Amino acid sequence: MPGVAVRKNQERNRDRPMEPPPADDYAKERYGMLPMIQSQEKPDRVLVRIKDLTGEKADETVWVRGRIHTSRAKGKTASFNVLMSQKGS
Repeated sequence: MPGVAVRKNQERNRDRPMEPPPADDYAKERYGMLPMIQSQEKPDRVLVRIKDLTGEKADETVWVRGRIHTSRAKGKTASFNVLMSQKGS
């Protein structure tokens, strides 16, 4: 049975000490404790909720945050994206 063989191999390797990485490890900066990825600056912009977009804001430039739910192409120049943000679309 393959499950039993795998389990026995894991038990055998459990007590074996880990080998140190080789001295010429070229990828050592890619693992271990890395700094957090976070924004270094906070841009001065006001986000508008998707559910608050109405005809009154049609001539305004607004910032929204969301993810693309669906994307459709119409002809050669137009593209329609449906954005989702929490519960609104």
